[in-house]
Amino acid sequence: KVRTELAAKLTKPHFIPDLTNHSHARNLTRKLIERGFSDQEIEKILRGNWLRILEGAL
Repeated sequence: KVRTELAAKLTKPHFIPDLTNHSHARNLTRKLIERGFSDQEIEKILRGNWLRILEGAL
């Protein structure tokens, strides 16, 4: 049962409102700036996390 529930969760995409595809990345960047994140913090969030996930997948 646990595997079935997990599989169901993984097959249903979970989207953040206003961030439903890659073209909305500017919205995320804009919100991070509005909330006072530094350029370095934004770089870590947008680029660093992506690279970490990609490296883990390879």
